[in-house]
Amino acid sequence: MKLLLLLIVIVPVTLSLSPGGVVPIDVTGMDTLAAANEALTLLNSKENTERQLNKILSASVQVVDGLKYVFTVDVKTGDRDEICRLTIVKQAWLNFSRLTHSECKARQVVAVEAADSAVVGGAKSVDTTREDVVAMAENALSKLNAKEDTSRTLNKIVSAKIQVVAGIKYVFTTDVQNGNVNEVCQLTILVKAWLSEITLTDHQCGPKTRRSVIGGLEAVHINDVGLQKSIEFAVHTLNAKSNSLHMSVPMAISNIKQQIVAGVKYEFTMKLVESTCNKEVAISLTSCPQLANGLTQTCDVQVLFQAWTPTQFTLLQDKCTAL
Repeated sequence: MKLLLLLIVIVPVTLSLSPGGVVPIDVTGMDTLAAANEALTLLNSKENTERQLNKILSASVQVVDGLKYVFTVDVKTGDRDEICRLTIVKQAWLNFSRLTHSECKARQVVAVEAADSAVVGGAKSVDTTREDVVAMAENALSKLNAKEDTSRTLNKIVSAKIQVVAGIKYVFTTDVQNGNVNEVCQLTILVKAWLSEITLTDHQCGPKTRRSVIGGLEAVHINDVGLQKSIEFAVHTLNAKSNSLHMSVPMAISNIKQQIVAGVKYEFTMKLVESTCNKEVAISLTSCPQLANGLTQTCDVQVLFQAWTPTQFTLLQDKCTAL
């Protein structure tokens, strides 16, 4: 009697993946490192080179006919530093891997090409489907996950801007999944290709609602990072416009709303009171006691937050009434 042996190979990583969905993965994981090195080995065999892996800049995985890994890696080829985009499909049940895409360029060339697509000092919208843009968005989300110990996955890049500063700054508005919560995240990363350095410089995430998608006003929590920065900016701006010698400080914040536009617009009402602090002296707003018989006023304020602009904050509207 002939015996038929059935070999079952279990690939644990697929259990957390949806077929067809692209998921950013930890660039420091052992499985990630092994797959990246395998992709580089296949590339070396194909091109008869001896590239060595310096660093994985970004990585994602997708369930297709197997597992498709997409890497952006920093490599060394002799005296030449390169940035490579590698795609490898692994079929573990066949013990088979194939390199389906590879593209390598000198690190300096990558930096120059990115710079050429942007305006020095200014921000320029870029195609959200471009491979380098997608890779950077995945990298930004991966860094956010590492920072906040979350497992957010990228659904869609809503918008992307690029700006030449001391490196290349990418600013993304992304639609992400955080467990059972659908969120909109604004992510900013700074890429210094000559140092193989990518840094998450700013981030802000909030639940996605129908109104946030179409640009409608929605409530926002008082502890929202962008809101807190907007309040501080508004207070300092209003003080700069005032003729008083004393710093006005917020006693209460109410009627808080936000709107997703080309950035985030915050609307709120502040109750401001004059304090004993001289506004010419730099000091924390929370350490200034109220001035006896000082001016009290309410101010309806609108602040636009655009992470990619040089100033980031713009006071769109302010209407103050003395009480």
